[in-house]
Amino acid sequence: MAWVLCHIDDSFSHTMLLERGSDYQQLDDDDALHHYLQEDYLRLVAFAGELDEDQQESARERFEQLCDVLEGQALAEALNDLTVGLRRIVYLGQLRDLCEESSPFADALRRYFWEEDDEGDEDDPTAPVPPERADDLVATLEDFLVEGDYRHI
Repeated sequence: MAWVLCHIDDSFSHTMLLERGSDYQQLDDDDALHHYLQEDYLRLVAFAGELDEDQQESARERFEQLCDVLEGQALAEALNDLTVGLRRIVYLGQLRDLCEESSPFADALRRYFWEEDDEGDEDDPTAPVPPERADDLVATLEDFLVEGDYRHI
């Protein structure tokens, strides 16, 4: 089960500069997702919040607890509650769900994908992306996070 995680910098410095340090990861399984959140994502949060070592360790323990009991959107919302004003997860879900589900982020990404693709359906701009094109959808994430309309999500 591949996970897709998209997150943006919500810190004051990036807000003042009118830019978002956005990033995404495609992670192979739950273990890879939890490792990324508890190490790399936490490091980004710690940098933005200028957390000392004790604060980072406390945050790591809390992230670990949340990863043990929550998943998907519930986990994203809980982490976002802890990182207000520092970093924000705008999407956390299974790759297959990103291709098919109706959510503000997934719909905006698919609309962007189909606008860039010659095979899109004008009558259904948020149409599901076939499983065999899932990697193509993920490949558009980088451009979408720079150019796409997702900041209000």
